[in-house]
Amino acid sequence: MIVLHAIWDCNTSPELHIWAESSQLPMTVPRHAGRQSEKQKPRGHPFTLTQDALKETLGALAGNLLVRIASPDNMTLCMPSSSKGPLPSPELILEGDIDLSVAAFKPWDISTLALDPAIALDFLLALPGNPPRGLAFGSSLRFWRTAASLAFELIARQCYMPTVQELRQKRATTYRAAWEAALAPEDSYRVQTLSGMMPPISWAFMPPEEKKATLPQDMTLHFLNHTIDAFVRSRLSSTQLLPAQRDSRASATTLPAQWLQALASDDPSLTAPARELKEFSASMHTWLGQIRPLESNSPFRTCFRLDTPPADGNGGDGSSGGSDWLVSFLLQANDDRCLLVPAERVW
Repeated sequence: MIVLHAIWDCNTSPELHIWAESSQLPMTVPRHAGRQSEKQKPRGHPFTLTQDALKETLGALAGNLLVRIASPDNMTLCMPSSSKGPLPSPELILEGDIDLSVAAFKPWDISTLALDPAIALDFLLALPGNPPRGLAFGSSLRFWRTAASLAFELIARQCYMPTVQELRQKRATTYRAAWEAALAPEDSYRVQTLSGMMPPISWAFMPPEEKKATLPQDMTLHFLNHTIDAFVRSRLSSTQLLPAQRDSRASATTLPAQWLQALASDDPSLTAPARELKEFSASMHTWLGQIRPLESNSPFRTCFRLDTPPADGNGGDGSSGGSDWLVSFLLQANDDRCLLVPAERVW
């Protein structure tokens, strides 16, 4: 039997790592490996499926095209272990008695196949609802498949927006154009609820000092933002967001134009003097912050209503030529969506 697992790497690079356990491999570490000092480098996981066998399994499950793009990699996971080796996952069906007593949490090296955000979204959405015979989905893979469904729903509802991201690495700060999820209060609650269901194996690769209380929600948002960014960016790759310049001797591209181009480019980075980048980022966050949904504890929200032209052809004020659509701006109570107050009355 084979059990598939998934780890979303939000620490090194945004990638989905797929790995698997096999009941046909030995469950214990060889004796000579057990003599190694606990302070030495992590030992290889004894019943992790090899990368070639993993490719064959994933190819039969989601198609060889997706698997061929995956890159071989490895990770170190801190897992509950006995004196004989790491404990198997609950989904792995084994024959005979297995010692399930936990002696300590120990690091183990696992072989993985890494998928970039775009391929990861396609892979997770392509998984069947029920795995074939002899195969099981681990809790981590089921979790990220659910997160992928939420990402696809947000994309279908166009709940995303462009932004400027500031990435601090050591002493340098880089700026990049990116697409992020724009979550309504109801969506924020769904993300919070989903994050609370994240299995602990999902953050087993993180250093102990980074395992904060907000880590599951941060990882979920990290996954949503990167998969949405990859999807939208790929759809815009053949779209010209700016008109072509008539004068080939025109000056260098301005930061706003560079930002627009970077939203549809494989290279999202922005280049300019540090002060200009900082001022541009601040102004963009101020401007874009106005379209973000209100907090859930707000008593009301702004909205508009689009009324169709009347059937009799007369306008609402009794005039003729009632083919125009009427847009009304209102305030809507959050606790009673039927309560609508015209904006001019409030003003």
